Amino acid sequence: MCGQPLAVWWFALTNLAIVAGYLFIAAVVAPLFLRKIGVGLWSTRIGGVGFFFLCGTTHLWIALSGMSDQHMGCEMAASGWMQAVHTLQALAVWAFVIGLYLELTDVDWRRRDHSAGEGEDS
Repeated sequence: MCGQPLAVWWFALTNLAIVAGYLFIAAVVAPLFLRKIGVGLWSTRIGGVGFFFLCGTTHLWIALSGMSDQHMGCEMAASGWMQAVHTLQALAVWAFVIGLYLELTDVDWRRRDHSAGEGEDS
């Protein structure tokens, strides 16, 4: 492993968070979305799921190569720019996953206004 172990581990963890997000989209959110809007073309269904699955496998490779000295792994993992990009990407994928999942499952996630006296005992 390279000489900056904290940077390497942070890089690996952020990429693993991205992997988990993409795989959750592929396994749960994309099929739910495609059923919800009524997509009938199998090429669209397979393409949507396949795209996010393959994005996840790409970031798994990035995480693993960042932990080695091969394929510019150490240089990439220690780069401040790559750290920032992958941290923001990990946050963005989970914001998207959680938001879209809540929208698609009709979960009432909006804050309720109790100022009008709703639910108060008189």
